[in-house]
Amino acid sequence: MDRNSLIAGVALILLVIGVMAYFLANSSRKDAPGVSGNAPSLFNPQDFNSMVEDLEEQTGSATVFTASLFPEYAVLGIPVEASGRYESLVWRGEFSESSKGTTDTRRFDLRKVNPDALQTLLDDASRHLDLIDSRSINIAGADAGYPFPRMIATVSNEYGESSTVVARLNGKIIQRSQ
Repeated sequence: MDRNSLIAGVALILLVIGVMAYFLANSSRKDAPGVSGNAPSLFNPQDFNSMVEDLEEQTGSATVFTASLFPEYAVLGIPVEASGRYESLVWRGEFSESSKGTTDTRRFDLRKVNPDALQTLLDDASRHLDLIDSRSINIAGADAGYPFPRMIATVSNEYGESSTVVARLNGKIIQRSQ
């Protein structure tokens, strides 16, 4: 083997190592299906926890009436004073105000949600459905329908078929429907 071949071989090996290092560094979190690039994935515990931390910084609390999670963003119903009034905040890595309204749903603390259960609930809801094109998790405080806070993971496909899993905040499944 001549000197030029040896140099080319070493350069190729270094290039391969560099490419592998790049992909390992940029794939440290598991993206939810439907999430692209560096967008947050709210079904990923790391990104969910970042959203909760940002909420605490913005409002001084992690208390909400509702949290609707989608692959790349969330809509949170934030209590206004001591009433049933709320402001909706949209989180896409940072907050922006969306709308205002009222609710009969009770408040709950987002820190009580088991973020490791989010993707698991969606996977469970996806078991008997194919061609899934929509995923969401709605988290809400107690209301007339449920006497406790709960998470509702829903998946649907292009044919309008859907599957839902209802769980407690710790991730324990209490109901499935298709």
